[in-house]
Amino acid sequence: STATGSNTATTCHPSAPFAEISPGQYNLIDGHHRVAKALRHGLTTLNSYRLTVRQHIGFLISKEAYLVYVEYWNGKVNQAIKVKKSARPPTI
Repeated sequence: STATGSNTATTCHPSAPFAEISPGQYNLIDGHHRVAKALRHGLTTLNSYRLTVRQHIGFLISKEAYLVYVEYWNGKVNQAIKVKKSARPPTI
């Protein structure tokens, strides 16, 4: 499995940041390729760190950037809902 906030070190891969996108919900925001590479190499842990909303929002330098960010994550949530609904068996 991949690490979700683990402090177990792997020296050959940089850390992967998780950002709080809703209260208590953290998503990997960068480093998907690092996680995939670690898995290919058989690693089960990877350094990672969590950014709170306050920490992460500091990277959004304009109102436009913030709105694009919110739209992006809302789209991800809507996409996940659609996938979940399509996986349900039809009702009769």
